Amino acid sequence: MTAALSDADMQRMAVYGAVPLSPERGLALFDAATSSDAPHLVALGRVSGPARAQGPVPSVLRGLVKGARRTAVSSAGGTAAAASLIDRLRAARPEERTRLMADVVRTEAAAVLGHASAKNVDARREFQELGFDSLTSVELRNRLSTITGLRLSATLVFDYPNPTALADHFVSELVDEAATGPALLAELERLDSALTASDPDARTRAAVAARLAQLLDTWRGTPAEEDDAGVADRIEAASTDEIFAFIDNELGRHSDR
Repeated sequence: MTAALSDADMQRMAVYGAVPLSPERGLALFDAATSSDAPHLVALGRVSGPARAQGPVPSVLRGLVKGARRTAVSSAGGTAAAASLIDRLRAARPEERTRLMADVVRTEAAAVLGHASAKNVDARREFQELGFDSLTSVELRNRLSTITGLRLSATLVFDYPNPTALADHFVSELVDEAATGPALLAELERLDSALTASDPDARTRAAVAARLAQLLDTWRGTPAEEDDAGVADRIEAASTDEIFAFIDNELGRHSDR
């Protein structure tokens, strides 16, 4: 399965902390797995030091893999990049917008594939012909999500087969004056990161949670049914993890609708 991996593939594996396995080592690990009662096993080569990912780690895996801490500064950078891109697209002539956006897509695609320049990425060739597979497709999705401020599907490069088609999609999403969704979602991401990076006292946490609850009630169009005392008691009893879970689950779930 790994005999045809390129140097770029091997470098990508190294970035994620995985080292290639020899056939002998892989078969030995497979034999060990068949004699284990554990429900889920993954065969990995030896990693020096704790496993650490460069980007955010899903909550279900945070006990196993350490990720880079999200900060308000990094989120603000992503939000600013998205706003700058939208401004550039709106300032360009309509016939130039797709070309401008295609250059952005090609630049990120070249970085993922290990090319020195975006010139190596033909805007009219299908992503699969360019060398994208499921792993590199997700990596490209993550890069473009940061740049555009949009929530993007993991099947992005299969839904829009080449950089030009994908650029057309981005232009329609970002330039439409009525499309306020990306801006709102970018603001929520910025708020989420700011809260995650902070370490407030109990009184501040309670005040923030109460304000978030008010915003949600207003957004949903359903006034809170609890009285002020009940809300205050519930907030005072909440832990930091519960407040952050409230933000992740409630704001994230609602923004998906």
